[in-house]
Amino acid sequence: MLDLFFRNKEINNAKLAVKKQPDNIIYQEILGDLYYKYNYLQDAINTYENILKKDEKYQPVLMKVSKCYLDKKHFLKAFRTLKHLYNLNPKDSFAKEKLMSLKDIEASLEIKIIILKELASIWSDNSDILELLGENYLKDGQFTNCITVYEKLCEKDEKERFLRALCFVYQRLQNFEKAINCLEKLLLKNCIKDEEIKNLAALYAKVGRLDEAKEVFELLAQRNPKERGELKKEISKILLQEKDNDKAIDASTEALKENEFDFQAKFIIAQAYIEKKEYKNAIDFLQEFYFDPLPETEQNKVLDMFIDTTIKYSKELCEKKEYQEAIDILVPALRYRETEPSIYYQLAFISEQIKDFSSQKDYLKAAQEYEKLKNL
Repeated sequence: MLDLFFRNKEINNAKLAVKKQPDNIIYQEILGDLYYKYNYLQDAINTYENILKKDEKYQPVLMKVSKCYLDKKHFLKAFRTLKHLYNLNPKDSFAKEKLMSLKDIEASLEIKIIILKELASIWSDNSDILELLGENYLKDGQFTNCITVYEKLCEKDEKERFLRALCFVYQRLQNFEKAINCLEKLLLKNCIKDEEIKNLAALYAKVGRLDEAKEVFELLAQRNPKERGELKKEISKILLQEKDNDKAIDASTEALKENEFDFQAKFIIAQAYIEKKEYKNAIDFLQEFYFDPLPETEQNKVLDMFIDTTIKYSKELCEKKEYQEAIDILVPALRYRETEPSIYYQLAFISEQIKDFSSQKDYLKAAQEYEKLKNL
């Protein structure tokens, strides 16, 4: 209680002095200092700000009010005050030190970015500030600004982390060639990780550099026997793109040796058979594949392909006038999905060819009914 008494007396005496001489900056500064001493921060700020209205270049008070702003976590006000102080005296170690400390503040992304951007304009060659600005642009999804910062950093020193950040952002913006360029630089520096090599191969494939993609996947398969199956499957995807269907089948078959239930590898084999127009092989393979322990979505995908391929094969048999075989091949498809309109349309077509018009009429009616149900 005694402390509070003397504190209030000290402050009241300072207030009285200010009241008697309202234009005396020294008395106002003493009052502000007392407020700060006793942790009345907002009162201190108000008092110091009144002084600065009269003399905005008064450096001792600029220092003191900036401390108050920092204590109150008013970071933008602190920054503007410290920047003003630094501009008045660039050799002032206090202003420089406190400005630099603002790069590590705990604040919202928006405030961090505003301050870091301003700091970067003052010290444009400071890599620490630029890197923090780049990181915060990345967190905020400002990818174009992020690229500008990291490219500037790379002009000075192509550090691994800068190249990795650029690669990530380029991929997000679908600038795959530039992402490849970053990964190739990591490769030349001999500091690329296996996951990044895999990413490089995938990017090569994405931009149509298929030979390079295959080469990188083959290299990875040799280096990582445990991942051989996955990597062979990636190679088979590229081979399928190149229409090298036999090799695609071989590569996926190797992948299946590592995991006999690999859905994608089996799907690639089926696609390759279809591309080769070997519909019977595709049908047999899909029919066997359908009974694998698959999630419902994947099972439906297999069934869709099975039905589509069965109808293609049935049409091929019709061209050879092998109508009974064309009907027989549709029976399993009908068993798996008896409400599929396309199967009935094909059966109606065959019935017309063999002049079984009664069956044709029945099949057309069924196809139309099931089509209505499908569209509901």
